[in-house]
Amino acid sequence: NLGVTYQSIGWIGSCLDAWTMGLMINPDYDVCWYNLAQMFKLRGPLHPMYVPGFYNLLPKDVVEKAFMTDPARSHLHISLYCLHRAISVKNSHFPEEWKKETQTLADELSKPPKPPIRPAQLIQPLFTVAVT
Repeated sequence: NLGVTYQSIGWIGSCLDAWTMGLMINPDYDVCWYNLAQMFKLRGPLHPMYVPGFYNLLPKDVVEKAFMTDPARSHLHISLYCLHRAISVKNSHFPEEWKKETQTLADELSKPPKPPIRPAQLIQPLFTVAVT
C-alpha cells in the first residue's frame, strides 16, 4: 500500500493523500479507514487546514466535536470516526479487533480531557513593529 510506504518514511501528508484518494475511489475500503485511524491517533491534535482534503470528507458532527468542542483531542475524534467507518463496511477485514480498538478509544474520549502539562508557548515570536 503506497500510503503505508509514505508513512514509514515520514511523508505523512503524502500518506494522507494516498488514503484519501483511495477512499474517493472506494469509500468502503476498510483498510484505508483503519490506516487513517491509526495515523490520526498517533499525530496529536490537528488544525482543520492541515488536512483540507480529508476534512471535507468528515460529517459535520465529527467536525464540530473534533475542532470546536474538543480541539485538544481532535485527532482522537477523527480516529474514532475512521475506526467506525472501517468496521461498518460489509466485508471488514478484522471487525472484532477493530471493535475492541474502537471501544478503547471511545472509553478514552468519554473521560474529561486532561489539563495541559504546561501552558502553550509561541514557537515563533510575533513582531509588533515593521522590520526594515
